[in-house]
Amino acid sequence: MTAAPIECAVVTPVFEDREASTRLFGELGKVLGPDLYIVAVDDGSVSQPVEPDAISDAGLRGVVIRLKRNVGHQRAIAVGVSYAAANLPEATLVIMDSDGEDMPATVPDILNPLASEDIDVVVAQRRSRVETLRFKLFYLVYRFLFRIMTGRAISFGNFMAVKPGAARRLSSMRELGLHVAGCVLVSRLRVRLEAVDRGWRDIPR
Repeated sequence: MTAAPIECAVVTPVFEDREASTRLFGELGKVLGPDLYIVAVDDGSVSQPVEPDAISDAGLRGVVIRLKRNVGHQRAIAVGVSYAAANLPEATLVIMDSDGEDMPATVPDILNPLASEDIDVVVAQRRSRVETLRFKLFYLVYRFLFRIMTGRAISFGNFMAVKPGAARRLSSMRELGLHVAGCVLVSRLRVRLEAVDRGWRDIPR
């Protein structure tokens, strides 16, 4: 019996956070259904590696890509996007973190606008953010430095939905492993910003 075609895949980097990623898979299954495919990139975890059973236990199909060492958040995402572009060429991708900030309940909000032929990528822009004052200050500094160094303003992060063709384009760009959002900005893809609420960041202990 032939498996159902994969229409949507979630690419998520995970580092030493089995609990949060397991919770994410379960919530994604409830929101998006069993046809979803998970591409979990374990970024060199030692004490809490992601287990493939966490995906199957959520009623989903997927793969765990285990990196031999920690390569950093952005490069881990690039590995996942490149894998999906090569192995799931017809799948729409959702790129999201596994730490709880990107909420599965808001994934349809960034997927639905892709029905337009005039949009290649939908990026989540924060409507509200539950963070400490210290984090907010660092984020403002980051945005300021990004603008100084690139001449461009940035108001979004890694949480985004990407059409298959756009995923293949991004995967071919070396900038992807350096800065995912920055790569989208210079890709010349047609981007739409969609306001979504954000959750708590779950920091591994």
